[in-house]
Amino acid sequence: SGDGRALEGGHGKSRRLQGRKEARGHRAVAGGEYSVFVDNNRKAAKCIEENIHFTKFDKQARLINSDAISALYTLEGKYKFDLIFIDPPYNKELEKDVLSYLSRSSLLKPDTMIIVEASVETSFDYVTEMGFEITKYKKYKTNAHVFLKRIQDETTSNLSCQE
Repeated sequence: SGDGRALEGGHGKSRRLQGRKEARGHRAVAGGEYSVFVDNNRKAAKCIEENIHFTKFDKQARLINSDAISALYTLEGKYKFDLIFIDPPYNKELEKDVLSYLSRSSLLKPDTMIIVEASVETSFDYVTEMGFEITKYKKYKTNAHVFLKRIQDETTSNLSCQE
């Protein structure tokens, strides 16, 4: 029904911000109200755009052909996301830059889930300092999915209960 029931919160609207893996993103579009894809690689962006058209998700999805930080800045004040999937090139610490930006951003709701795909060698020991907590870590052979949420203090927890 497109009302975001698969995700917590959203006031009946589900918004997702996707990185490179468009197959996952298209599944997210199918389950939510709106998705934004970001990729700075022109060839990958063209493929994502073609897939958006092919799957007839033109009204439920948007592609930004840009680097992640510029795209996030562009989205500021326009959206609040339920789910953010980050899949940067491995071992370049780009996920750290994106998480740093998001830690100060209005794009997150109190219960936004952030999933980062990274190499198993990637350390996430800095996330607590940024105000995030790891809620799940799923390791595969060469990569991992790290699930993060904002750390909720009593003030934020009480506010989100009142909404």
